[in-house]
Amino acid sequence: MPVINGARGIFYWWYPTLQWHNGEKELLRSYLYGGTKVLAEAAGALSAPQPLPEWAERIPVPGGLRVLKASDGANVWIFVGNSDAANTGELILPANISIEHKLGVTPGQGKIRLAPGEISVLKHSLR
Repeated sequence: MPVINGARGIFYWWYPTLQWHNGEKELLRSYLYGGTKVLAEAAGALSAPQPLPEWAERIPVPGGLRVLKASDGANVWIFVGNSDAANTGELILPANISIEHKLGVTPGQGKIRLAPGEISVLKHSLR
């Protein structure tokens, strides 16, 4: 089973699942390939992180949410997930920063609301 740098919660799969003939095969395939594509794009920031800009350091992280902020020097990546089993979490994003949604829940009006178990991957270009 694939393990990406010991990460949990991004995507967990068993390869034969993609080969079974069931109704979820194509959905699982799209999640797997989409998640793998985003992780490949963010690999530089995750494997050899550069210093974060000040605005990224200052993003407050409320209880229940898990946040990983990483930069490769050209982009800042924000991985956020809600590990709280009972409550929705909300992350407020900086107002003057353009954020590109890459995976999971889409932010709206300067914030992102995550129900229990949901994730989101966001990207900001520094150039």
